[in-house]
Parts: sequence; C-alpha cells; structure tokens
Amino acid sequence: MALRGTDDLHAYVRQLRQEPAELRELYQDFLIRVTQFFREPESFEALREKVFPAFFEDRKAGAPLRIWVAGCSSGEEAYSIAILLLEYLNGRPEPVSIKILATDLNESALEKARSGVYIDNIEIDVSPERLRRFFTRVDGNYQVCKAVRDLCVFSRHNMAADPPFSHLDLVSCRNVLIYMDAALQKRVLPALHYALDPKGFLFLGASENIGAFGDLFNVVDSRNRIFSKKPARRACTWTSAPTSSPTRRGGCPMWRKAVACGARWRSRRRPTGSCWRDSPQWAWSWTRRLTVLQFRGRTAPYLEPAPGMASLDLLRMLREGLLSEVRAAASQAKAANVAVVKEGVRVVEGGELRPVRVEVIPFKVPPSGARFFLVLFDEAGAEAGPAPRTRQGRGAAARLRRATGDPAPSGTRRPARVLAIGH
Repeated sequence: MALRGTDDLHAYVRQLRQEPAELRELYQDFLIRVTQFFREPESFEALREKVFPAFFEDRKAGAPLRIWVAGCSSGEEAYSIAILLLEYLNGRPEPVSIKILATDLNESALEKARSGVYIDNIEIDVSPERLRRFFTRVDGNYQVCKAVRDLCVFSRHNMAADPPFSHLDLVSCRNVLIYMDAALQKRVLPALHYALDPKGFLFLGASENIGAFGDLFNVVDSRNRIFSKKPARRACTWTSAPTSSPTRRGGCPMWRKAVACGARWRSRRRPTGSCWRDSPQWAWSWTRRLTVLQFRGRTAPYLEPAPGMASLDLLRMLREGLLSEVRAAASQAKAANVAVVKEGVRVVEGGELRPVRVEVIPFKVPPSGARFFLVLFDEAGAEAGPAPRTRQGRGAAARLRRATGDPAPSGTRRPARVLAIGH
C-alpha cells in the first residue's frame, strides 16, 4: 500500500480486484525466496557422510533413489543435492537411477529452477571445480549442465494442502517449517513422516527441529538437523490448512479418509507407467472416478493437459482456481445425488482472473446404474444467482439434454461441457 501511495485498505482491495497485475505482485511479495547453493555447507557434508552411505546398504539392484525437495524455491537446493550425489557416486561400478522431485508454491521461482540459469554471484557458494564440472557459461551467467538438470523435476505443490509423495529415501525440507506456525507444523511433519521409506531420512534447516514428533523420527545428527524415520506409533491426523491457493477450503476430504485407513490404501492396485508409481494411493483412487469421456464446446479456458503421462483425469486437467470448487461440487453431487452449482468461481488463465459458474450434475445410466457426472463451465452465467430449488430438477434435466446433443434454443450461448464417468 505504501508503494502504491494509499493508506485506505478498502481502496487497495478494490485495486487488487481491478488490476490482476497488482494482485500478482502482492502474491509474489508474500512468498519467500531466500536460498543459495550448498546453504550451510557443513550440513551438506554431514548428508554426504551419514546419509548417502545408508542409501546403498542392502539396496536392491536397479532400485531408483527417490528424493523430495519441498519448498525448493528457485532450485539451488535441489541442484546442490544432485551435484553432491553425483560426486559421491563417481567411480561406482554400477549405475544408480536418481529421481529428485522439487516442489514449491511459487510458479515464477519454479520457472527459474527449470531453466537452471543463475547470475555469476553463485561463485561465492560454488567451488571453481564444481563450476567447471557441473555448469556451463550462458550469456555471462551460469547454467546447470543438462546431466544435472535431467535428474530434477520441478512441480508446483502446496505442503499445507496437498498430500505428500511416498516411499522416498530422503525428504529435504530446509528452512520451510520456520515460516509455519505450530498448528501447521503439526499437520506437515506427520505428512513428511508418511512420505519417507522405512529407512528414509529427513533433512531440515539449521533453525528447525522435529519438536513434539520425537516418536516419529530418530536423531541422526542433531547439529545438522538430520533425522531418520521411526515406525509410527500413533495414527496420522494430518489435515489440510485453509489456504487461498486452488486447494482452499480444507483440501481434499479423500486425503483425510485415506490417512485414516492407513495400510488399506497401500494395498490397492496402482496404475502403471508413471515414474512415481508409488504416489499416495488416494490420488489415483479418487481422480480415476472422474475420467473424462466426452468434451463439448470450448473447454480450453477451463482445462489443459497435465504434465507427465497422458491422462483424462478431470481433476488433473483443471486450470488454476478450479480444483477445489469442482472437487467439492463433485463430492457433494455424489453424496447427495443432486446437481450442485458453484457461483463466482475464479479461474486463472494467462495471469488473468475470470469468474466462472460451475455446475456438476450426477446421473445414472440404466440398466447397469453406472454413475456419470456432467460438469458445466459457464462464463456468461458466472454472475447469475442460483436457480430456485423448485426449478433445480427441471433446469438440470434441460442442461443434461443440451449437453448430450439436443440443440440449444436459438441465440443461446452454450457453456463448455465435460462428461465424466464416476463410481
């Protein structure tokens, strides 16, 4: 507000609503991007001496090494771990597959991380030998070499609301917990515990600790904040924190259900073909229930193919801002077997916010009784109020007829429609 020359909070809120660029600037100011290569070098040396050797004790031949760098910012930490691993593995006779998944909330920081280009002041933190071996010069800057970049996948992920990955050898979550209050840490630390393989390690920042979760982690190196996973003696009660990200309003209820049933979801059949096949099973069991069967109208403003293996999973295709509302509407429609409308949902496309009206209509097809959902996105009706209850059934039936092929009345703008199968 000081930069914009206003001391009127209400006026600034109006400015945020009217100027998407200002909203983006404010959002960036809330995100922390303090990072560097080999931050706290003695901790990385401890990682090399006390953790890396344990990775290869009784390890099955060909088993990939899986690492999650949570809160990776612009990528320096992920690349530091990759470089350290390559140095450690140098000279080993058998090749080792390394998969480093680095995640953050900040999409602009992730774009920088993916490029791997950094200004020449990294010479302060990176030795001349490492610069020579692992970097190339590009227009006066340094770029991480392709062999290192290929080990790292950068993806947007919200630790406070999205579920963790699983069966990881190492989770590096350094200088992230210090920005979380105690209540949020109580949700996140059990999630990090779940993410680890039984012999996995947790790597925290110098100012962080496991706090009251000594029953979940053993101390490997207290000075350098390295911990190993203990078998859990208590049930994980992680729930998502309220957030203004696309996963707001409490996150996914299926995550809480999956945590409660523990070993049951591990035993469900996993899909094949993904490099992260052991991702939390709730994700597959929930999202496959909204498999897209048919598109009608122009759906590009609301859906886009997700990176990775090709999928018709509706929830993975939703643009930013739609996930929580569509997921909540689908859950309500499934539970109550009624059409559910979400008004004024804001979708993000090309940095712009647009209001959208979302409707999910459940129906069954005889004689099998298979459950289907019709999902409608309507920008023209984004500001319209909900239809009266007495007309809901007739309105849903009319929309269903239009979506399945019946012509709309002359001059009527058809909303984009997606037909998905559900169980």
